[in-house]
Amino acid sequence: MSTDNLQDCCAPGATVRDEMIRLTPRVELRVITFTPPRPSAFPPVLFVAGWISLIRGWEKVLREMTGDFRVYYVETREKISSRINGKQEYGVEDIGGDLVPLVRELRLQEYILFGSSLGATAILDSYRELEPKPASLVLVAPNAVFRVPASWKAIVTLFYPPLYALIRPSVKWYLRNFRLDVRSDAAQYEKYCEALDAAEPR
Repeated sequence: MSTDNLQDCCAPGATVRDEMIRLTPRVELRVITFTPPRPSAFPPVLFVAGWISLIRGWEKVLREMTGDFRVYYVETREKISSRINGKQEYGVEDIGGDLVPLVRELRLQEYILFGSSLGATAILDSYRELEPKPASLVLVAPNAVFRVPASWKAIVTLFYPPLYALIRPSVKWYLRNFRLDVRSDAAQYEKYCEALDAAEPR
């Protein structure tokens, strides 16, 4: 996403910096920093969105937050924007483990940790290792389990990542027919579809 598009995600007058931050020799994550238009007494927010979430899904929330808060929006390691060298794991512990060096790299002292879904779960998992500890946590619907049919586990294990494009329509069909009420919330289905289209198959 270009910086021009990112301006749509922040309050009028706020500025945007888009950068890659190296956490380990093998992991670099994209961090988008939104600075409010006026100096603020509020602590900065480290924003950790859910599994394969796209920033445009949080556009309205970010627009409200960035009027008063400096926000560090981190795209976690399973996002296609990350730079991963060699074989890495993508579990909750690994995603949460990235937050520890990230807090250090950003030199955060008093700060708020904000996360949703898998991002909130990763925050909970990493909390005991964080130094310094956040001033507060905002956790939106942390989840412990992502349920899929047992047959899918075999398919995911056997499929080579480039073949992701072949199974993606089935995932969308499953979400549409068994997990989401598309009639009452079509926007949520579209949001998931966009996220699946942008996901890193690994």
